[in-house]
Amino acid sequence: MNRDELFSHVQKFSEDQYSNEHRLNARIQLYQDCEHKKDWHEWVFEHLGLTEGLKIAEIGCGTGVLWEKNMSKLQSKSEIVLTDASRGMVETAKGSINDPLNRFHYEVVDAEKMPWPDHSFEVLIANHLLYHFQDHRKIFSEINRVLVPNGTAYASTVSANNYRELLQLILEFDGRLSFFNEAVKNFNLENGQDILGKYFKVTAQYVLQNDIVIQSAAPLILYVASYFSEDQLHILTDRFNELCDYLEGTLERSGALRITNQNVLFQYQRVSTG
Repeated sequence: MNRDELFSHVQKFSEDQYSNEHRLNARIQLYQDCEHKKDWHEWVFEHLGLTEGLKIAEIGCGTGVLWEKNMSKLQSKSEIVLTDASRGMVETAKGSINDPLNRFHYEVVDAEKMPWPDHSFEVLIANHLLYHFQDHRKIFSEINRVLVPNGTAYASTVSANNYRELLQLILEFDGRLSFFNEAVKNFNLENGQDILGKYFKVTAQYVLQNDIVIQSAAPLILYVASYFSEDQLHILTDRFNELCDYLEGTLERSGALRITNQNVLFQYQRVSTG
């Protein structure tokens, strides 16, 4: 990707964060350079252990990539409801999943006000979603309500220490360009089990340590820009060539940038409400 193409991609981030897939795809793209080449969505799917005939919901499905990458492994008689608060994301997921068996349904859903009856699903998945909520009481109440007795839920998140090397590098260039996602403090590898344990029975915790090794500047710029505010994007576009030179020089001197990347998948069960 040349600089003109990269600059054009950065400009697309001026749209609302989750009304389109540009920001999300930039974050997913960085994982292509993981050290062990283990695809995150394939790894998650392996740990779901889905069996035939389950009724499954994913809240915060994004572009539907979890299912798009694992269609060949999905049981033929499953019933899956994919939801997101963003209509744009739901439409993207609907367009990206090719399912001749019609196992998928798509809905725009507020995760704190799920529209389904009690005990609707055997499995519920929230992939990198729960850190968007400062107060988890409403969403956890809804998850508990829509799961069947002994139903299983999964929640993934990141370590609060992820990307610290990249953050330090960008802040050394311009202290105004912090991209640390403050929402991660709400639910992460380090505190997730304690938070879930107040509402559910946590039955497993799977950790994937898969550091990212980057040798080119473009994926770094797209990743950090995907978190920037409008003001930060203005700074980036004004200093775009400077940042490219800075990162390219750093990578040329070091050969590569190793970035901490640790993710977790929690498995937990519904508790009785009496």
